[in-house]
Amino acid sequence: MAYTSCVNVAIKESDYNKIKSDSFFDELLINVSKRVIYDENGKKICILKWNNVKWYTTRDDVVSIIDIFMNRLRSLAEYEYLRLGQDVDDIEHEMKFLGRAYFSLMTKSEV
Repeated sequence: MAYTSCVNVAIKESDYNKIKSDSFFDELLINVSKRVIYDENGKKICILKWNNVKWYTTRDDVVSIIDIFMNRLRSLAEYEYLRLGQDVDDIEHEMKFLGRAYFSLMTKSEV
């Protein structure tokens, strides 16, 4: 059985639409659940969630679609990323949203 993670991403709807329009990410986005919420200024934020996904990054010889997605994500002005692995201490969290965290107060059981 492979090691899987629960991955959550919060990005502006306009950024999501740009990523979605790139057919390179079709396979990755086909299994995502998307929910739209509004920030304090009324702008749409897309909450993307992958459950039980193999979220592996670069091996020595191969650059994965996950690496490319993460590079695209990190190039955005604002985003939040939370990956919870199967091990209790396997957590990655990055945030560039100004003033608001969408996932940092969630516990593993809520995500």
